Amino acid sequence: MRQCPVVTAFAVILIAIGNVHARPETQQAKLNELSRTFAERLTSRRPQLYYDMLASDDPIQKRLNEDPDIQLMFIDDRGKPIFYTTTNLTAARTISTDDVWPGGSGGFSLSGSTTALGRLGIWDGGAVLATHQEFGDRVTQIDNPGATHYHATHVAGTMIGAGVVASAKGMSFAAYLAAYDWNNDNSEMATAAAAGLNVSNHSYGFGHGWYWDSDESEWYWLGDISISPVEEYGFGFYSDWTRDWDEIAFNAPYYSIVKSAGNDRNDYGPGSGGSHYVWDDGDWTLSTDTRDPDGGADGYDCVGMQGTAKNIITVGAINDIPGGWTASGDVVMSTFSGWGPTDDGRIKPDITANGIGLYSCTDANTSAYASYSGTSMSSPNLSGSLSLLVQYYETTHSSTTPLASTMKALIIHTADEAGPNPGPDYMFGWGLMNTLTAAELIQADSVESGRIVEASLANGQTNQYGFYSNGLEPIRVTLAWTDPPGTPPPTSLNPTTLMLVSDLDLRLEHVATSTTYYPYVLDPSNPSYAATTGDNFRDNVEQIYVASPSAGQYVISVSHKGSLGSGQDYSFVRPTDHLSCVDTDADGICDDTDPDDDNDGVADASDTDPLNPYICEDTDSDGCDDCSIGTDGFGPLADNLPNNDGTDTDADGLCDTSDPDDDTDGLVDASDTDPLDPNICEDTDSDGCDDCSIGTDDFGPLADNDPNNDGTDTDADGLCDAGDPDDDNDGVVDGSDVDPLNPDLCEDSDSDGCDDCSVGTDGFGPLADNLPTNDGTDTDADGLCDSGDPCVNDADNDIDEDGLCGDIDNCPDVANPGQEDADGIPPGDACCCVGIRGNANGDGSEDLNISDVTYLVEYLFGVPLGPVPPCPNEGNANGDGPETVNISDVTYLVEYLFGVPLGPAPPACP
Repeated sequence: MRQCPVVTAFAVILIAIGNVHARPETQQAKLNELSRTFAERLTSRRPQLYYDMLASDDPIQKRLNEDPDIQLMFIDDRGKPIFYTTTNLTAARTISTDDVWPGGSGGFSLSGSTTALGRLGIWDGGAVLATHQEFGDRVTQIDNPGATHYHATHVAGTMIGAGVVASAKGMSFAAYLAAYDWNNDNSEMATAAAAGLNVSNHSYGFGHGWYWDSDESEWYWLGDISISPVEEYGFGFYSDWTRDWDEIAFNAPYYSIVKSAGNDRNDYGPGSGGSHYVWDDGDWTLSTDTRDPDGGADGYDCVGMQGTAKNIITVGAINDIPGGWTASGDVVMSTFSGWGPTDDGRIKPDITANGIGLYSCTDANTSAYASYSGTSMSSPNLSGSLSLLVQYYETTHSSTTPLASTMKALIIHTADEAGPNPGPDYMFGWGLMNTLTAAELIQADSVESGRIVEASLANGQTNQYGFYSNGLEPIRVTLAWTDPPGTPPPTSLNPTTLMLVSDLDLRLEHVATSTTYYPYVLDPSNPSYAATTGDNFRDNVEQIYVASPSAGQYVISVSHKGSLGSGQDYSFVRPTDHLSCVDTDADGICDDTDPDDDNDGVADASDTDPLNPYICEDTDSDGCDDCSIGTDGFGPLADNLPNNDGTDTDADGLCDTSDPDDDTDGLVDASDTDPLDPNICEDTDSDGCDDCSIGTDDFGPLADNDPNNDGTDTDADGLCDAGDPDDDNDGVVDGSDVDPLNPDLCEDSDSDGCDDCSVGTDGFGPLADNLPTNDGTDTDADGLCDSGDPCVNDADNDIDEDGLCGDIDNCPDVANPGQEDADGIPPGDACCCVGIRGNANGDGSEDLNISDVTYLVEYLFGVPLGPVPPCPNEGNANGDGPETVNISDVTYLVEYLFGVPLGPAPPACP
């Protein structure tokens, strides 16, 4: 067994290597919206001047229109024409791609045969000659260019040429290729990305600085003299067009855009005082002004606008290495490849590949070939190889497509060293691509995951990952992320405004010594200086390299500065060879050969969580983990979590060690005479019965020995309820008692709504007379027992609440306390007088008139006696008696109605 010491505090961190997170989605709707926006914007940037220039007979412009290596694209917002130019000036062996082909030394047999149409694309100066013998039926021209183009065909051959002519074999020689011209590239790229494009090649860019018309032997300076008359501001500048590519990439996280770095370095133009054409005041003007060479005196800062995008892979060109890389000295920079930095100091190019003397097909005929040099050639050299790696990743990782940031981190991490100093520089970027080493790392990750990590960082979060180094090999960790698009600064010369939006930070710590290692940084003010280490706040790629590490446990930390908003997805690649041992329980046995990784006493094969000493199994299915009884007696963290172990006696989901009532008998363990027996606890009421259960005791060693000794003695008669025929002593046996434990409730045998436990008052049991109104008889069947009924003989009781029961209330619906019936003639005296005295006939009016006098006379003197007043007490106009109506009332009314002056008003009703 391999033996190696580790620090067990990193068990949780190591679990995080499992790399389970919500993978980002391709924002199809957003990409399609961008496609429409880009197309509309391009149209708006092609005013009449654009079409006039394309149709111009002016010799100067006409020569440019006829040059196959340059094309007018649009007019910028300052009225200056903007051009695209191709980046022209035994590639597979140089970057070790031939080693992953069938028969190659790596044993991978990668050909690109699984690359379906729509996964690999090319945008270039015209159509690819799809009928060339190198393509078979594997090239589909998606748009409709006017003609085929030698450059597009040559680039496509470098990407996918079948090798009919062996020296013209492309990198991904069995893949299918979707081809487009460059006339509407941004819009088409967004649409293709929404449909699943993984890799595309762009061996062209904006025309910047000096341009040589070889046919006419004339120089053009394509700079903007309104920004600077001597230096091309577009070199290193982050423009709206740059942002567009970053935005496409951000919304298509599985899409890698591969761009040539350009060939402008060392373009000196005609020299001091030499004649050339420059765009001035809306026209081409012959000039002899002296302007800077592209890249200035030192060659730096000559990568064009699109090549400065953060989320793409910008490729520089080196000389061919026929025998393959063996040392950094093998990598020789071409004389033309564009160098960084960007204006804000970021590292460009990202990587290099062969760009000298690439032999590939051309469009002269279906069997035509030629050799060309330039970053136009190094870019397809890399993009074709990158496509092989994407397909291989899917093959080895359960058809999972890698993030573009993963592929960028992978090729940078596995790049061969190049340049005068270790680490990145502004000439070679991160080095020379090595397809074989990248494929080997993908393979290693498929066998033991954790070498290639895709994860997400939430705002305010720090993610940590642990690993062990044996100290024998260097440590390299590479982090990359697809950054949100930046905000272009105002058009100006060399603005230093930072374009990084999500500023992630990569750190590496050696645990034993608390030594922290920082990523590489470059100084844009001194671009030729060697890389140092520190806080990289410019790039969305960071790498830490430790040449001679101390053995021991290391922690990789990914954190951030500022705000991340909704979070940031990222990828990182960590070491391979020295991931030789993870020893979770620090027992000196590496996990891959340790039968019990967490040393909890349960073999990994049976352990539900083999890396956690507190979780193993629950063999008795009692809801508690069985790592130990009482306290956990296993592993390095013994007794740390005692409440997670042992037995669950009452099966309530709480282990006994943390359950306040282990037997769920209602009594806390501290007071329970037997905390594990629910039938034995205590006799808190001193009634001679144990208070734990009702019925019989069917638990414990004395089960059923004395069933009458359990439970409660409700009526305190010395008999436990379990053996008492009348538990509440209310005179009704429990079998007939509707509530055998309540002496005030038993039954209602006569169905009169009253419990029959007693008559009048309850005379039984210890609670006698407690509820006398609930017992006896209900004479008037109103639901109130007589003992508590205010109107025993009246079911309606006193509904007007005037104190008189309905059977003696002369006005039961009107509250008139004290009412009587003095004359024995219903209704009662006080009930009717509700209007005004004197209204004898009750005609509904409170006005007194002659009809009331007539009514009284008829009543008093009619023969036979006239009609009785509806309310005699109201007919009693003068109020001289309770209900007496006589001649004095007639007189009173006449005086009231006809007296002069008007007589007294009748008194009000009482």
